[in-house]
Amino acid sequence: MKFKVNKNRAPKVKPANVLEKDIQKAIMDYLTAAGIQASVTNADRTWGKGGGVRSSKVPKGHPDITAVLPVGHEGFILGLAWYIEVKTATGSTSSEQKDKLTSLAKSGALCTLARDVDTVIQLLFNAQSKLIRTITQAMEVTILGSV
Repeated sequence: MKFKVNKNRAPKVKPANVLEKDIQKAIMDYLTAAGIQASVTNADRTWGKGGGVRSSKVPKGHPDITAVLPVGHEGFILGLAWYIEVKTATGSTSSEQKDKLTSLAKSGALCTLARDVDTVIQLLFNAQSKLIRTITQAMEVTILGSV
């Protein structure tokens, strides 16, 4: 399965005075256009039934965007968890964010610190063949192991 990676159609975000939410929106727009399931996670607060703000149930430090990469070859498809922490050019990650990204990566998830949409595009472009190669090798091991 191939992602619809198109380097020429990425949403452009002006570098001066860019807010994190603008980078998030550009990334989400690109992931949606690429056919990748993703959602923005707000770990600060959520809105209750009456419209009031309440504390979030999402743990502190959880990445800004959660996505699932469809990785497949010859009809065999798996979903790879992908977590994207979004920061501006001068933004820094908190200790909770670093710990969470490390923990998720150790669990096998793909984790990215993105300061612009181009980081996400480049990762998809470079990762596509590596992911297919990895899943192909895993299939061979499974087939050989079952004989």
